[in-house]
Formats: sequence, C-alpha cells, structure tokens
Amino acid sequence: MESSATNLTPGADSPGASSPSARRSSRSERTRAIFADREAIDKFCEKGVLGSVLAILLFAPLAMGAVHNSQFVVLLGLALPLSAFWLVRIWVRQQYRFLLPPFAWIVLAFTGYAIWRYTWSDIEFTARLEVLHILLYALMFFAVLDNLSRQESIQFLLFALIALATLNAFYGIYQYCSDSKHVLWYLRPAVYRGRASGTYVSPNHFAGFLEMLLPVALAYTITARHKPLTKVFLGYAALAILAGIGVSVSRGAYLAVGISLFAFFVVMLFSRDFRLPAAGILILLLVAGSLSGMRSWQAKKRFAGLEEAQIRLKYWEPAVELWKQNPWYGVGPEHYDWRFQPWRYWQMQGRPYYVHNDYLQTVTEYGAVGGGLVALGLILFGWGVFRTWKYVRRTNEIATKPSNRSAVVFGCSVGLLAILIHSAVDFNMHIPANALIAVTLLAIVTSHLRFATERYWFNPGVFGRLLGTALIAGTMCYLGWQLSHLGPESYLLRKFYSKPATFENGMATLKRAYADEPRDGDVAYEIGERLRIKAFEADDGWEQLTHEAITWLERGIQLNHWNAFAYVSLGQCYDWLNQPRKAADYFEKALSLDPKQHYVLSMYGWHLFQLGELERAYKYFKESYVYYRNDNPVAEKYMKIIETRLAEQGKKP
Repeated sequence: MESSATNLTPGADSPGASSPSARRSSRSERTRAIFADREAIDKFCEKGVLGSVLAILLFAPLAMGAVHNSQFVVLLGLALPLSAFWLVRIWVRQQYRFLLPPFAWIVLAFTGYAIWRYTWSDIEFTARLEVLHILLYALMFFAVLDNLSRQESIQFLLFALIALATLNAFYGIYQYCSDSKHVLWYLRPAVYRGRASGTYVSPNHFAGFLEMLLPVALAYTITARHKPLTKVFLGYAALAILAGIGVSVSRGAYLAVGISLFAFFVVMLFSRDFRLPAAGILILLLVAGSLSGMRSWQAKKRFAGLEEAQIRLKYWEPAVELWKQNPWYGVGPEHYDWRFQPWRYWQMQGRPYYVHNDYLQTVTEYGAVGGGLVALGLILFGWGVFRTWKYVRRTNEIATKPSNRSAVVFGCSVGLLAILIHSAVDFNMHIPANALIAVTLLAIVTSHLRFATERYWFNPGVFGRLLGTALIAGTMCYLGWQLSHLGPESYLLRKFYSKPATFENGMATLKRAYADEPRDGDVAYEIGERLRIKAFEADDGWEQLTHEAITWLERGIQLNHWNAFAYVSLGQCYDWLNQPRKAADYFEKALSLDPKQHYVLSMYGWHLFQLGELERAYKYFKESYVYYRNDNPVAEKYMKIIETRLAEQGKKP
C-alpha cells in the first residue's frame, strides 16, 4: 500500500509531471511557433503588397493611362487589397519602425491641404475626383515606402516596369511604322497621326511614361551588379525605350530626355570606372537618335512648326488670371477647365481640361499655399538624394564598385528629373498612370535615405500603430465607399455612350447613373439636354418634355454653375415655351461665362433669330462661324437664311 501510495504521489520523477525546465522549453517552442507564424504571415502580406502595387502600375499604362473614370475605378478597387495587406503587416511585425523623412511630411501636408481645399470647392464632384487621385497617390507612396524597401522587391518592381516600357515602346514603333490609326482596339484622334502613342491616347504622355524608365534601365546596365546577359537585355531595353520616345515625336519629351540624359552621362563620365561603358552607350544613343530624327518627316514637320507651341501660352494666360482671383488658395481642385472660359482664345474652341503646365495648374487651383508645398517638397527631395548618394555607392580609395543601390537611386532620380522637366510644358501628373509611376519612384528613392541616417526612423508603439491603422483603414473605407458610387455610375455611362439605345432606355440608363452619383452635374446636364432635343423633335407631349428638361438643367446648374452650355439649353427651353424674356437672361449668362465659344455664340444668334432681330443674330452667327468653320452647321445655315430674308427686304447683313 505504501509503495502504491508513493507511486500515486506527484513528483519530479513521475511520468505525468513536467519539470520547470521542460515547461520553459515548451513555452519557448510555442513562442517560436507564434513568431514563425507571424513571420510567415508578414512575408505573405509583403508579397501581397508587392502584387497589388504591381497590378496598379501595370494596369494603368495598359488602360490608356487610366484617365477615364471607368478605368480609374479599377485602380481604386486594386487599392483596397493593397491597404488590407498593409494593415495586417502593421500588426504582425514584431519590431515595427516607420521611415518618415522630411519629404514624407510634405506628402502628408499636401494631402491634408487638398482635402481641406476640396471641402469648400464650387464644383463638388469635380474636386472630389481630384482628391481621390491625390489620396490614391499618397497611399501608393507610403505603401511602397513602408513595405517595399528590400532590394529584391525594388528590383522586381523596376524590372517589371522596364519590361512594360520596352513592350510599350515596341508597340509604339509598330504604330509609327504602320501609320496605325488605333490605340489597341480604339480609334486614335486624327491629330496624332504619324506619331506613336503606345497604349496611351496622347504621344506626349506615352513619352512621359518612357522617359521615367529610360534612365533606370541605363543605370542598371552601367552601374549595377548583374550578370552580363542581364545587362545586355537591359541595354537593349534602354535602346528600345529611347526609340519609343523618338517615334512619339514629342518636343517636350525630347527636351526632357535631352537634359536628363546630359545630366546622367555627365555624372557617369566623371566616374573613372564607368567612363568607358557610359561613353560607348552615349555614342550608340546619339547615333541612333540622329539617324531616327533625320529620317522622320513627322519630326521635321513638328520642329518646323515650333510657332504652334506658342498656343500653350493661350492656356497659361487664363491660368495666371485665375490665380489672381484667389492667390493664396486657388480656384479649387480641377476647376481650371470650367473657370478659364472668360479668357478663351478664339482658336481654342474645345475644352482645355488642363493648363499644360503642371506647376502652373497647381498654383492656379491650390494657390500659393499648394504651390509652396510642392516647391518645398521638391527641394527636400533633392536634398535627400544629395545626402543619400554617397552612402549607396560602393567606393574605396581605389575605385567605385558596381552597386544596385546606387543604380536604383541614380536611375530613378534622373527619371524623375525628366518627368519634372516635361511637366513644365504638359500635364503628365494629371495622367494617373504616369503620376503613379512617378510617385513610386519618389518612394523608392526616399526609402534609401535610411542608409544615410537613422534619425528619420519612427518607432510608433501601440498608439502609433493604432493611429496608422485608423488612417489607412479610414482611407480604405472612403475609397471603397466612393468606389461603390463611381463604379456603377461609370459602368452605366460607358454603356450609354458605347451602345445605341432607344430614347426611353437611354434615359433610364442615365437616370440610374445619376441615382448612383447624384452630385455629378454633367450627368444631370446630359439628361436635361437629351430631353430638350427630344422635346424639339416631338409633335405630342413636347411641352411636358420641355418642363422636365428644365428641371434637370436647373439641377445641373446647381451642381456646376460654371457650365455655360447648361444655361444655353435652359434659354432654348424657355424660347420653345414662348418665354423670350426669361430665355434672354439665361443666354446672356452663358455669354458672360464663355464669350468666345462658337456654340454659345451660335445659340445666342438662334435666340435673337426667334425674336426677329435678324441683323443682331447675323452678327453672332458670323462671329461663331469665324471662330469655328469645320463643323458649325447651325451658324452656316442661319446665316444663309438671314441673308436671303434681308435681301428680300433690300438690306444687307
């Protein structure tokens, strides 16, 4: 019994018991297992971030720059998994630090300022779209800065972009050689015939895309530590990209590439160990570029007509006048397109959309505050590059050795220099594909500042992680909420404009689109205008259709009171209802908003014709026809009618 009791008593040697050392070992194994699981999750999420970033950067250029809302909403959708992977990484990393150099603070400041400026903009929907672009760019910048700092990830990302640029360049060369009229399966504007645009609509933006990646390919070819075969492929890629820029026949790109490559090779030629390969590649590029330029009739034509480039001054002058109206805060995000009209140059009859100078557009729409933030950001970025450069080069007292880090910093910096120069004569930063690539290069270069100093590392702790989570999750939720409205609206509008439908079905589609996004004044105007046209054609029920058109047009004006065309349509409706005095008010308002637009002038002439004021009407019809002769049937038709009637009365117009 005693022996049995002894065996039942727990002790150190008992089979069911565990020693303290065994328990500690077990806890240690469980801890290691937890950390191993967290590390596996972290690696998976890092790959998820890389995949999401790549998906965004590759899709945008292939979607013709992602300039239309139907394409941009795809980018918003891809930003959601990017944010989700990033959020998980914030919490699974055991030792989490965030790099916040001075340039990153400027990115945060400008994003916050843009959001604040949006809250009191005249045209809410237009300003909101601009802020969505800025939020996406800021999200990309910080996601790349925080998640893709490993050289393997950066190299994979840049190699993918170089490959895309090379393929796009080959497609551009095909367009140029075959005189193609298409971008993918879409017809290109006839004005771009004889120039390559790759998967973009505009050759200038196609060249802007290529010019950012040309120096990256060259830097990898000359200064990086890669196998000879890899360098050969990179060299061929650089040559193909340069050829793509050549067939774009973009004068702004030629200037930007010329200056940036001059800076590139000046640095290379002063480096003793890279002097010979740099000189060889420089000679090859100069010979290829010269032969291409001499053989290109389109290039000769473009440079022979350099006086046409002065038309950009006609975009810039209204921008300066608009800036004077609110020098500190500007006229509002993306408002230039609607506000420039009083200063319209008579030869510019279409919508300008942009200033064709990204810096001037920033000052015009965001004022001196926004322009100052951008200028300060560029200065701080340049200072960061200068400070980083000597720490990423592999040097000793004898020679400078090949370095992937220096290739990345040098190539990306020169690529950014090219797009910054080009942006002085174009609007590359308003093309989502190019802006996203520029933002990514900015983040990659900024991340290398960690090799120069440790002072910009920020240990967030629990509170910092919570704050970061709130910011990222808030941005993610806001983008998702906007996507739920913009996505259906974009789909319905694309359906409406691409597929012919009956009047009833078309109206139903437009009204569904408006229900999804009730702040879009363009859709309200489109509904009202189509109802007005139907009322003018109808024999029965025209009066009801006219009143319904007035309701929608007034709604469109409430959402965008700078739209002169909406006032013209309202004036036509009241003329149709035989209320000429009320019609006159709307026509005069339209004329005050856009006094040199041919359609506004023509419709004002039409209004005067309804009143029997033939001589005054003829004056406006003639002015409209002088401003725009190519497709102005209303002015041409009524001028002949008035000439005939006045001739019958023995008068001359």
